[in-house]
Amino acid sequence: MLWLMPIAILFASVVPLVALLVRLKGEVGRTTGELRQCAALRPALVEIGQDARALQEEVRRRIR
Repeated sequence: MLWLMPIAILFASVVPLVALLVRLKGEVGRTTGELRQCAALRPALVEIGQDARALQEEVRRRIR
């Protein structure tokens, strides 16, 4: 029975480490997904910025 103690101690120290690694992997995956979404939004944001500048120029022309 005494030979089970090192195995129990090893198991007790490995389980929280594995749980932490799984949680970190989930966080990294979620962050990577968020970065991909931001990258996908960039062209639309650039287009909105261009439209806003064009509208601003049109307003300035009409005011003159």
